[in-house]
Amino acid sequence: MEKRKKHYLDRADGYYLKDIDSFHNYFAHLNPRRTDCEVCMLSHLDVTKALEYLHMKNENSDCKITFFHLILTVMAKMVYNREKMNRFVAGRRFYQRKKVILSFVAKKKFTDQAEEALMMLHPKQGDNLNSIAHKVSGEVKQARKENNKEYGADAALNTLAKLPRFLMIMVMGVLKWLDKNGLFPESFMRVDPNYSTILLSNLGSIKCDAVYHHLSNFGTNSIVLTIGTIHKEKVLNENAQEEIKDVVNFGITIDERIGDGFYFAKCMKFVQFVLDHPELLDDDVTSIVDYQ
Repeated sequence: MEKRKKHYLDRADGYYLKDIDSFHNYFAHLNPRRTDCEVCMLSHLDVTKALEYLHMKNENSDCKITFFHLILTVMAKMVYNREKMNRFVAGRRFYQRKKVILSFVAKKKFTDQAEEALMMLHPKQGDNLNSIAHKVSGEVKQARKENNKEYGADAALNTLAKLPRFLMIMVMGVLKWLDKNGLFPESFMRVDPNYSTILLSNLGSIKCDAVYHHLSNFGTNSIVLTIGTIHKEKVLNENAQEEIKDVVNFGITIDERIGDGFYFAKCMKFVQFVLDHPELLDDDVTSIVDYQ
């Protein structure tokens, strides 16, 4: 996001927003906890053209581009086009996040006992589907190395996990106080998914459908997205004729204080538009899309 003039209420991760309408400002005081403001949505999306596009791209690519890579790119593009989706409420104040940050969990192995690695992706100007696929593939490959136990957010978590219980309670109390007062260390924010724009979970990769995932009162994450299994389904086209389409469910949980229903609906309209025109993913993620 573009840089703003510095304000004394700015945070390390966000610019303070002063001109918030009266209703949303009141709402932030009425419901100061993020978990009290959860709105859950189930979106049914047609991904037929997106899958055809992926098949074409992978015929001539040195890096396999997956459906999850595609969704990450779509989400990055949506946030750059719909900037309210990169807002958060902290301390009853509204902020515009300084960066677009997408976080997700990668299993090191598909077994019950396998550890999970926390990934943080920072899509920025110049990125597109190809570059994001290369970045994510490299990050996941590194995290899945058997001998790599100290990677990204996992390194900090492994350190905390070694503390005695009484000390862990004290440390977490301090961290929560720092978070509440906007003093949480920026170095921790960079590896904590609780400070991301969107936290994603690709449940389709383990053959599960989308679910509704809770938000957290810790950190600044305002959106959680789960992705279900791609499946065939009969749909009616514009001529009221049945067609077989590839569809997927999105389970979305969002902090309703950052926008309104009309704004969120247009965001999903944007997502479906890009899925119907996947060639847009070859453009810069920051490029503006005319989807009206």
